Amino acid sequence: MLKTLEYDKLKHHLAEHVSSALGKERVAELTPSADFHEVTEWLDETDEGVHVLRYRGHIPLGGLHDIRSEVKRAALGSVLEAKSFNEIAETIRSGNVIRQFTERLLSEEEDLKLPIMTAVVEDIAPLKELAQTLRQAIGEDGHVLDSASSALRSARQQIRTLESTVRSRLEQFLRAKDADTKLSDRVITVRNDRYVLPVKAAYRHSYGGMVHDQSSSGQTVFVEPQSVVNANNQLREARMKEKQEIEKILRELTGEVGVYEAVLLENVEQLGRIDFMFAKARYSHEITAVKPKLNERFYLSYPEARHPLLMVIRSFQQTLYLAMSTRRLSSQDRTQAGKPLRSKRQDFSHLWLSQVCFYRQLKKQKHRCSPMCMPTSGMSSPLSKV
Repeated sequence: MLKTLEYDKLKHHLAEHVSSALGKERVAELTPSADFHEVTEWLDETDEGVHVLRYRGHIPLGGLHDIRSEVKRAALGSVLEAKSFNEIAETIRSGNVIRQFTERLLSEEEDLKLPIMTAVVEDIAPLKELAQTLRQAIGEDGHVLDSASSALRSARQQIRTLESTVRSRLEQFLRAKDADTKLSDRVITVRNDRYVLPVKAAYRHSYGGMVHDQSSSGQTVFVEPQSVVNANNQLREARMKEKQEIEKILRELTGEVGVYEAVLLENVEQLGRIDFMFAKARYSHEITAVKPKLNERFYLSYPEARHPLLMVIRSFQQTLYLAMSTRRLSSQDRTQAGKPLRSKRQDFSHLWLSQVCFYRQLKKQKHRCSPMCMPTSGMSSPLSKV
């Protein structure tokens, strides 16, 4: 039935308004509900999102990442990559930004009440110490920073010094009078993580040292002159120290993240809910939707309701009524030409009863709410009374 009613198309339109993979997942999992209280909460949730957008026009949802797999791996002791810590830090920061945004909004707008959103953001742990630790060690590009540890800073300083020494000595060969005769090109290149010179094969023994590679034609060999062999060895040792220190830092950061597994997963859950909540609110604004009033008396009234997938046919509207005593459904369809649009009529009736997916324009009603927030199921489900 949901396929017939193009339920997936409605979800596709809703998914266009999410800000992260967390919100998309919630849209994908969205299914009809017959629980009156659940549907009521969904509607109220979207209603709050609509109010926030009306007061501020947006909500800061940047930097959200689905970090659940990384957090679970960290808890199991699997060392994470540096870029994973960057995503974790960004997600923590995003939660704190939303908390601050909500607190500031409520303090500035005393008449605004957001019980659901307030409860959600209160469940988002700040984790400022963890975020600071990650930010001190990992850059925004996912690179391990020198500030991660004194040992790493020392190793990298040694690397820079040795690189400068090696390049300075090799540049002396490039400036020599016989460089054009002996070298294939006046450049310093790298082979096997060691600085070398491109030397013509006939002069391969002119610089001593070691041959690390040769060109495909065999006319050029890549020589590490004897004068830089020792410095290159020291450089390689320094790079090994750097690598070992980075691995140590990543292990320690992984342990830090693993300790907060439960808290981080809860943060992600709440952030995904907020993303979904405001996706519904934005979709609501797009289709000029109205929040339905719910009842459990099997009474339904949709004056001038419209299907969101038929927005291009703006003149089409349908009014549905369901009497509690007879439970018989009646409808009135109108198009601009005064003729019924029957191709969707039966689908409309079922869709509104099972999904309450409609849109309506009212002259005096300025309150809007996404229809996607209130799926119900069947004739015995809670219906709407406008």
